[in-house]
Amino acid sequence: MKRGKSFLLVISILVFAAWYGVSQRAAGGRGLPPLQVETVEYDDGSQRVIAHGSIQPLQTVIVGSQVSGIVDQVMADFNSTVRRGQVIARIEPSTFEATASSAGRSFRCGMRPSSRTSSESPSRGHL
Repeated sequence: MKRGKSFLLVISILVFAAWYGVSQRAAGGRGLPPLQVETVEYDDGSQRVIAHGSIQPLQTVIVGSQVSGIVDQVMADFNSTVRRGQVIARIEPSTFEATASSAGRSFRCGMRPSSRTSSESPSRGHL
């Protein structure tokens, strides 16, 4: 019985060796692929995140101006951090400069609205 086990072991080894030889010949006898060595490169990598949902701001503010006109310069971008009192846009000044100039000329020419006292009535020519 020991002789049968030894015979079976030898036959198994021979079959494995034959199979290995045939597979190596079919693969071109290359064996393991050659080792490839690369140097490490450091780079500013970028990441892309895909998410679903909605984004809520921490604080919402309403921005307005005291005069209307054409925006000449914008000094803050979307999502920029701004501080109280910081100028974020400039309005093209020609429109309100012309209005102020016209109001100044009217004032100097005496075309200002008269200030009525309570004793004066509109029937006396004062508006």
